[in-house]
Amino acid sequence: LMSRQLGELDYTDDQALVTGLPELACEDDQVELDLLDLSFLGTQDEEEREDKTMMEARMAAARIRKLLDSTFPIGEGDDARPVQPSDIMILLRSVGPVLPQYIRALEEQGISWSAEGGDDFFRSTEVNVALSLLQVVDNPRQDVPLIAVLRSPVYGFTGDQLAMIRAGRTGDFYSALTQAAQEGDLPSRRFLQELEELRFGMGDRTCSQLVWHIYQRTNLLGLFSVMDPSGKRRDNLLTLYALAGQMENGGCTTLFQFLNRLQRLKESGKNPLGGSAARSGEGVSILSIHRSKGLEKPVVLVCGLSRRLNRDDLMRPVLFHPVLGVGPKGLDRERMVEYPTLARQAVASQLEREMMAEELRLLYVAMTRAQEKLILTLALPEGVRVLERLGEDLSVPVSPMALESQQNVGQWVLLHALTRPESAPLRAMAGLGDVECGPLGPAWDIRWVEGLPLSQAQERPGRFADLPAEEPEGETGDLAARLSWRYPYLACADIPSKLTATQIKGRPLDREAAEEGAPVPEQRVEHPPIHRPDFRGAEKELSPSQRGTALHLAMQYLPLTGDHNREAIGGELERLVSEGFLTPAQGSAVEPERLAAFFASPLGREMAEAKECRREFKFSLLVPARDYYPEAEEGEEVLLQGVIDAWFEGEAGVTVVDFKSDRVRPGGEGERAEEYRPQLEAYSRALSAILGRPVRRKVLWFFATDWAWEL
Repeated sequence: LMSRQLGELDYTDDQALVTGLPELACEDDQVELDLLDLSFLGTQDEEEREDKTMMEARMAAARIRKLLDSTFPIGEGDDARPVQPSDIMILLRSVGPVLPQYIRALEEQGISWSAEGGDDFFRSTEVNVALSLLQVVDNPRQDVPLIAVLRSPVYGFTGDQLAMIRAGRTGDFYSALTQAAQEGDLPSRRFLQELEELRFGMGDRTCSQLVWHIYQRTNLLGLFSVMDPSGKRRDNLLTLYALAGQMENGGCTTLFQFLNRLQRLKESGKNPLGGSAARSGEGVSILSIHRSKGLEKPVVLVCGLSRRLNRDDLMRPVLFHPVLGVGPKGLDRERMVEYPTLARQAVASQLEREMMAEELRLLYVAMTRAQEKLILTLALPEGVRVLERLGEDLSVPVSPMALESQQNVGQWVLLHALTRPESAPLRAMAGLGDVECGPLGPAWDIRWVEGLPLSQAQERPGRFADLPAEEPEGETGDLAARLSWRYPYLACADIPSKLTATQIKGRPLDREAAEEGAPVPEQRVEHPPIHRPDFRGAEKELSPSQRGTALHLAMQYLPLTGDHNREAIGGELERLVSEGFLTPAQGSAVEPERLAAFFASPLGREMAEAKECRREFKFSLLVPARDYYPEAEEGEEVLLQGVIDAWFEGEAGVTVVDFKSDRVRPGGEGERAEEYRPQLEAYSRALSAILGRPVRRKVLWFFATDWAWEL
């Protein structure tokens, strides 16, 4: 792969790594390339990318487990010994984002590990289990710690068991667990009995005594010692016990105080182990390629080769290069568009080549860390389609132009692997012809791995997992009832938590202030011309909806006192425009004679003379859900929100007024008003609850006909 065009040097005999160890008699010592088919995942959203990483980690962990079980020979002087976890190293381009998945995969296989930044006391499984146990002993009504304890290797409840405990039961998970135990579920009953024994007398024990009591009662030390022969897990649990003793000397007298101090210690990022480095020989090493420089291990797995090359730096507004200088974007101020300049393209091209050269050098570092066995793993989200696409660029050696067009380092490796004689089954799978191969050195072991079996973790049985449940009489009928169970509050699940008065009428929310009928349909323009955007709100004809909004704004800000003839209202509109309450377009769209007609009417005069008047009155009020959703349960509430155009209190009591700019013919006001009855009734109920006095009248004013209609 290396050349002066891409890797900045030719890989010749002068640069070649010459092996010096004697060759061991082993059938499994070939360079291995494991291709993981993940085409069944489909499109790669964020969650599926995490699934891809998890399945690749499980494939690597399963391969390590097979090496450990097959007693792969490791040279030691003139003799050979079986491989141990400390002989194996996993190399990743970047450890941080994927470390939890690899740790979990190794722990599923019962393989001990150590990692840069991963030897975190609080992230270890055994410490998390112990802390969850302490939290449950302190307060069992905590769902997350309780479920963590049940799912842990200590008790081994499966996901299906937890689902059956929860199904059809109310309250928190502890309540559901208690109900299951009362109904005859033996694992639940045994767990609650043990929890009661752990909690009994906890107030009479110090923190360290309580921790040791839990270790003895649950056999926590023995369980995790069996899972990790190196003793690292046991040491972590003993460290937690020692911490309890230290904090007692510092005045921590209760379990609650102990847990709080541990939480603060965890949030501060401090290591209670004193920051000591991981002991050698304790497990599989997980390192970044950068940190592996100068290190060697008998067995090395280079994973995560499908990670996309990082081209984010090339997206910056201005690019810099120490030799070529600055690469800015061009800006057309007339059309308000950006475009790449020749200088930017040259700088970006050079930076991309240097980035690829660095990635190629890191690949060289990773592939030369192995002493006995090198394993490369590559996840293929597109499956065989990747092979078909790469088949167009196969050559020996691989063309630098073909390398530059790839999205990840794994495709570089695959471009070479497809030219080897051992990849004939892969080429046949992808429908590719034979490739004329040159001398390519020792044969590779190329494997195609199906990803679907790796999508599920292996369940680890716990102490109570194999206990039979006590089934009541009529076992078959009980099973049928469970399978046919339906959520009893399904109707409430579709009821929204918030309701607006406009929704009661069943119309879109954005038309509450403007009801002028159907909006004018927009014209579709296939290629709209580029023009300067209008940020100042230039004069143009308003849509019906916008005219209705302007009319409501005018009614909100017009003074109630003074003259309300056409000339006076016209002058007030000019003032509102000059002071910024209305835009010039909105001021022109409002017809003064419409507003004058309202104030000349009995309703308008009554509102102007009222002792109290509020306009654009916003409210939020909890109301019984059954008022609007008959299927709702008793006691359910929804939040009713709305904006009342105006209300006033006169001699006749409180009056609610709603202004309508609908297109209505004379004589059709009554029929149209009935459509708004639910909305006005909602306003009235809400206002009565807020004011503490009844609403006497509900009136709609139609500007189209200058007519008031009382409901």
